[in-house]
Amino acid sequence: MTTTGGLELGCVQELHIHQHPEPAPIIVQPIGENLQSQLVDRSNQVIGESNMPIQLDRNIEAVRLEMSDVRQPIDDEWKEEMKRRDYLSSNRLNNSSVTIGQVFDKALEKAQLDAEVKCSTEAAKAEYIRRHANIVGVVGPPGVGKSTLSKMMVKHILELELLPDTEYLFFIYVKDINFDTQMTPLEFLITNSRISVNYNEEESKALIKWIHNNPNVVILFDGLDEASTKEFAMISHVCKLDGKSKPVDIMKNLFNFTLLPNAKIVVTSRPCPMYKLHPDYRPTSIFEVLGLLEEAKNNLGTQLCGEKYPAIKKILDQQPNLAHLCYLPINFILIVSCLLSNEGSEIKTMTQVLIFSMTRFVESSHLKAGDSQDKVGAEMVKLARLAYKGLQQRKLVFDKSDFDDVELADEMVTNFFHTYVDKSSGLRMKILEGNKRSYFTHLTWQEFYAAVYIMLAAVYIMRIPSSNNSNQCLKIHDGM
Repeated sequence: MTTTGGLELGCVQELHIHQHPEPAPIIVQPIGENLQSQLVDRSNQVIGESNMPIQLDRNIEAVRLEMSDVRQPIDDEWKEEMKRRDYLSSNRLNNSSVTIGQVFDKALEKAQLDAEVKCSTEAAKAEYIRRHANIVGVVGPPGVGKSTLSKMMVKHILELELLPDTEYLFFIYVKDINFDTQMTPLEFLITNSRISVNYNEEESKALIKWIHNNPNVVILFDGLDEASTKEFAMISHVCKLDGKSKPVDIMKNLFNFTLLPNAKIVVTSRPCPMYKLHPDYRPTSIFEVLGLLEEAKNNLGTQLCGEKYPAIKKILDQQPNLAHLCYLPINFILIVSCLLSNEGSEIKTMTQVLIFSMTRFVESSHLKAGDSQDKVGAEMVKLARLAYKGLQQRKLVFDKSDFDDVELADEMVTNFFHTYVDKSSGLRMKILEGNKRSYFTHLTWQEFYAAVYIMLAAVYIMRIPSSNNSNQCLKIHDGM
């Protein structure tokens, strides 16, 4: 009986083994190579995406943007703004001028100096340097070229001129991120890099572990100021590598290298949101994009105007109010394009430039709607209302429901927005899945249209008897 029982037990155990074999180990290399290939394709798309504030008939090559060394926040932003204008107008090179290729070297130098002061042991110094030398912030006013700079970094990485050992390059527009959802770190990186993969759960776990310890990962976050959340000023919990967390927590865990401890990270932003980032996550090395020096202006102006640029420059020199704004690439492009037109010499203020640019675009062949001016005007009011509502709600990316809410025509979306397919359905996205999401061609335009809406609302209120103003204000916010 004992022998027979033992044999029976042995048979059962053997059968059990055959029924539940050990899972085959995941081979990460082909999965990683697949991801690398898609990231390279996406990076090339990023380089080709236009940052131009208006439609141009020619491709414009990027020009050098002047960038200064570490900048400290100050209370009187307007004073610093005037200093920047004076500095650029005088055409002097700053002693702390920095090129794209130097940012991580400068960050390393600063981290080493700070470590000597803040750390008492060699181990603590090494850890401090690891965390603070591998993340840099890039700040500057709207339209100064922060996005252009981040795309130039992508180009230099692909051409092996910057961080030549890079294997995984993630480029993320912060405005794309849905901060109301939860996801794993891998889902966060892949979804917000706008690439499509089809990994199962075990493959995903193996891949994120592989990336987590890889020293050749680069992540570029473009536009921290465009995040639809205010939680960056708060302390965050530690995220698990294979667990789901809110995107804002994942980003902060990346910024302090709790996640992907060996990656290199670049974050661009307008100054105020960068300095509102909690100190535990804020880069200690922050560089400021100052804009265009005279040589870069001449290069860009020639690309825009050809042989007519000297004449346009002469007109611009006679308009000091406009000339002082030309250190910002977006302003320079808009102003020079306006002056190049037949009526351009009459333009003397930036408001006139924006109105003229908008009017010219609406009347041009770029606008595909062959409707009457009255109908186009009515659609422009809807566009302005959408811009205003978006800024009120901290919303820069819109979907069909937003356009339907203001009853904006499809052709207006086609003409005034960049559109992409939202892959937030996750790692198992199937063909044709995902909703279309859109954003204004430049944040400056959304802000301008929102200002137009406010002015229209003010005019509307002024036409109403004062006793009814409070009630009518509610109607304006609901829709004029």
